[in-house]
Amino acid sequence: MKFLSKTTVFKNQWIQVYSKRYRLTNGKEDDFYVIGDGHAVVSILAIDENNNVLLIQQYRWAVDAETFNLPGGNVEDGEEPLAAAKREFTEETGFAAKKWQLLCKTYLDSGQKDCIHYIYLATQLEHHYTEQITENSEPIVLLKVDLEEVANSMYDPNNVTEPAIAIGIAAYKFQTTKS
Repeated sequence: MKFLSKTTVFKNQWIQVYSKRYRLTNGKEDDFYVIGDGHAVVSILAIDENNNVLLIQQYRWAVDAETFNLPGGNVEDGEEPLAAAKREFTEETGFAAKKWQLLCKTYLDSGQKDCIHYIYLATQLEHHYTEQITENSEPIVLLKVDLEEVANSMYDPNNVTEPAIAIGIAAYKFQTTKS
């Protein structure tokens, strides 16, 4: 397979869609559509001293529903992923963490998106401020949920789990059983 060209189809401040043209091994040319702009994203599995996970509840337009997510967001141009994780964590939760560990890196959806997803573990949490957190005019609600309750909810076939939560919990559980 040989890459031939890349063309932007749509772009705004939040998303970019582009087509990538390839010459396939059978000699034919085809376009593949990709969402993203190559920026990485971060999610933070934050666990407090009581073994609670800090989750964000907010309305997500794409799925037209209230969802539960790990705090996180985009890595800005020139920003290191850990710096972005610390910034996003404090912006969305009002907390900071003394201890940080990279749990894993994944592709969000390598069939459609071009970004790497860094998932960090944050512990030894300190509360910094309590101002109302909003994103795109919709409130973000901070929840503290028992780690085992979050882990068990992933296995309930009636729940739709955000991938970062499932991956983060699985990586955390794997690492804690190794040590």
